[in-house]
Amino acid sequence: KYASSFGISAVRENIDGIGVRIVAPGTFFTDHRKINDEYLEKLKSAQKIAPLHIAPVLDEIKSLRSMFPATTIFGISDSEFHKNIPRWARLYSIPNRDAERFDIYRFGYHGISIQSIVRKLRDSNQVYHRVIVCHLGGGSSITALIDGKSIDTSMGFTPDEGVPMTTRVGTIDAAAVVYLIKNLNPEDLPEYFSLKSGLLGISGQSADIRQLLELEAKGDIKSHEALNLYVYQISKYIGSYCAALGGIDCIIFTGTVGQRSAVIRSRVLSGFQWLGVVLDDNKNVNVIDGGGEIMSDYSRVKIFVISTKEVDEIAFLTRAMINAV
Repeated sequence: KYASSFGISAVRENIDGIGVRIVAPGTFFTDHRKINDEYLEKLKSAQKIAPLHIAPVLDEIKSLRSMFPATTIFGISDSEFHKNIPRWARLYSIPNRDAERFDIYRFGYHGISIQSIVRKLRDSNQVYHRVIVCHLGGGSSITALIDGKSIDTSMGFTPDEGVPMTTRVGTIDAAAVVYLIKNLNPEDLPEYFSLKSGLLGISGQSADIRQLLELEAKGDIKSHEALNLYVYQISKYIGSYCAALGGIDCIIFTGTVGQRSAVIRSRVLSGFQWLGVVLDDNKNVNVIDGGGEIMSDYSRVKIFVISTKEVDEIAFLTRAMINAV
């Protein structure tokens, strides 16, 4: 038996291993690993960089160790799926010596979710050469795949980089960060960038896509601006990844927003007809939450909504770790 920490699926005494999703910057965390004292010390050190993502998981591990003292707990990396992206896509343009010294690279996240999507496609014998996955939710990322392998992804050193998210800042000029450090309390900036920015920061009212759409319909300009920025940045990443892939065969939407918002899917894809991307409006509006195809019969590019199964994927990877021990 094995379990994911999101849904323990067997009686306590029969569990052979527990998998915990780990979202943490650092080369060490780009592998799935057994959680031991060394692992916890490294995770505590990484907490200084990404406290809002790591603090809850440290509490979770502490609780699980108390509940299952004889059971091995594995850290299932949310970055492992991206660990082999080309070096030029991994590097920031800072001096190499500093990148190596401080371990500053683009690690990428949402890997467990995307691996789940890739597995679903393979299990259904739907294999596409050039794929872009739009995981849109509280955190959002765009990932480019060739033959099921990640070649680039929008999240970077931490999950705050990339497209604007519900409350996360997305990509921002380094000089702007330095300026904010000088004018705001530096200790407040992790929360500022992770919980007070993004759609919430721009709209000034809500981080919820549904509420922003309602406010926009009532004429609220700030909500309209927030949605426009969100859609525009997602579209920009899709366009740039089409260039990186040398074309596009399939676009997939997943995550809470990606699966449930026909409006956002439609807006994101509205500018890609020149690529042969043609949405079927009826299919798009009526696709069930579990997923399905939403492209027109005339579309040269496949378009799918696919529900991610992160819990199942964590359990699958945990079982693989147990078998490897």
